[in-house]
Amino acid sequence: MITKLVEDLYLELDPILDRDFVENYSRIFIQMINNYNLQDTINNRYKKDKNYQLLHRDFQALEKLLKIIEDMKGLALIEDQIDIEDYFDALLKTIRDESILEEDNNIGGVNILNPISSRGFTHEILFIAGLSSNYYPILKENNFFINDINYKYFRDIGLDYKTYHNRLYNEVIKFASLIASCKDILYLSLSEGKEEDSIFSIFLDELLNMFKGERLEDKMPTINLGLDYQIKNNIENITTLDELSNYLILNLSNSDEDLSPYYSYHNSKLKNKFRSINEKNYCEYKRYSSGFNEYKGLISDDEIIKDLEEIHLDKVYSNTYLEAYSKCPYYFLLSRILNIDEMERYFQEYKPIDVGIIYHEVLKEYYYNYKRDFEDHILDKNAFDVEASLDYLRDLVKKYAKQIGFDLDNKMNQLIIENIYIRLAKFIEMDIERISNPKEKLVPYAFEVEFGKYKDFSIEIDGVEVKFRGKIDRIDKIAGEDKYIIMDYKSSSYGVYDIDKIIQGLSLQLPIYILSQEDKNIVAGVYGVVSQQKFEVKLGIREETKQITNRHKGAISKEEWDKLMDETKANIKEIIERILTGNFSVNPLECSPYCIYKDICRYEKVLEVI
Repeated sequence: MITKLVEDLYLELDPILDRDFVENYSRIFIQMINNYNLQDTINNRYKKDKNYQLLHRDFQALEKLLKIIEDMKGLALIEDQIDIEDYFDALLKTIRDESILEEDNNIGGVNILNPISSRGFTHEILFIAGLSSNYYPILKENNFFINDINYKYFRDIGLDYKTYHNRLYNEVIKFASLIASCKDILYLSLSEGKEEDSIFSIFLDELLNMFKGERLEDKMPTINLGLDYQIKNNIENITTLDELSNYLILNLSNSDEDLSPYYSYHNSKLKNKFRSINEKNYCEYKRYSSGFNEYKGLISDDEIIKDLEEIHLDKVYSNTYLEAYSKCPYYFLLSRILNIDEMERYFQEYKPIDVGIIYHEVLKEYYYNYKRDFEDHILDKNAFDVEASLDYLRDLVKKYAKQIGFDLDNKMNQLIIENIYIRLAKFIEMDIERISNPKEKLVPYAFEVEFGKYKDFSIEIDGVEVKFRGKIDRIDKIAGEDKYIIMDYKSSSYGVYDIDKIIQGLSLQLPIYILSQEDKNIVAGVYGVVSQQKFEVKLGIREETKQITNRHKGAISKEEWDKLMDETKANIKEIIERILTGNFSVNPLECSPYCIYKDICRYEKVLEVI
């Protein structure tokens, strides 16, 4: 019997190649499902057990599976042939996003639905939860490639990408049909927590505007519901062990009633639950107590402190290393000291950092190649024709994309490369217009200026030499003057900081770059944001350059400039001292929503209900 099953399995797997056309994979799997006669099997089981809900569930599952496999053919728009592992990963990912509505036997009970699974139902009483602007509707696309900017390209190649307004209208229809499905009583709710959580969803706002009244209370009855309802105050009303746990905790100091039998029963059923709660409470107590201790992120073990000192002995620092600590000491501990990496993500063709590498490499080679042409253009000797250089720019993008592993024949990669090229072309056009401004012309002077690599560079702080290493993307020279401006390229506006962040110690990049160029009269620091074709002058001496005016937040005097450099040195000293004394508190100055450790970090205050 087993031998026969193995032979049949080999026969089924035989047509599946390690790499094949997407349509072939879909055809094979659909044929495989059909060969099992699943519809007959489902019908026969129904005839036997008469369970209609099971019948309905299984037919729904089969229908969804066949539709998903059919939809998988759309992968051919990205790549004609793929590996079976990639096909399987994509199939699993799609299946995980699907759900099947299964009703319990209690038809009069509570059904938990979403706007899609609720279609076709009517409800006597309907609760709609989560109506805060932060959670519903979620319409913004933050993906580098899949976004509204690239809508035209998707349409041109036949990809059905929904614009912001398409997505909005779709959500409006779903929300309206959901409201209309309620026949008697409608409850609308949102949680109150962080400030953005308490803001009404635009849909809730529009619905409320249909009712008369100035205040919310005038429009409809409101209920402010706390967590007390989850804790029952009468032992006779307890129905679950969790309710018993809550009741006993609430009545720890109750001396009027003998609850020892209930404690004994509870502990026999849920061993160590109260012990665990007590340990957590003690930990929280220590975290909120005065003084800095191990529960707040202080590592005081002598051996660990010695290890930290050895790690940083004669260390050559970078601005990003110290900024990581300044933003969040706990993040720094996990990423820089313990080297805890993010789990590898499958089926990901590229990372944002890859795009950043292409931006930097292309701009370096492009500006270096046309350096003399830019000088002639800026000094009115010979006009520079940007259009004539675009083929060269496109070749550079392809060259560096290929170097970091982009498959140039892959359709998705072709779209990404085209997007990179368009952004760079617009960025360069805006840059040429900026540096050619007759008020103050700038000449691209040096590119990828490294410091601390071939020759030691250190900043003296209170008699201690702190070594640094880094690379300045570009230095521009003010035409006709011995003054220079530092520029750092950014893929996006993330990481573009103003002078307040520099003073805080969150941003050390521009000051360290400025201090590294001891032989040059640096008068300003600029961020070039490629994706937005913007140039943000965040720091400058107002008497020395016209790149910055009094309207700029970072416009300072020469005395303030020198003071800022001293404050940066003090920040560097403080950061290093905190690292060496084991201070890794969960107390970030900046908490990124994209932090890879957010799932294991306790910075967000969450009330745990037992």
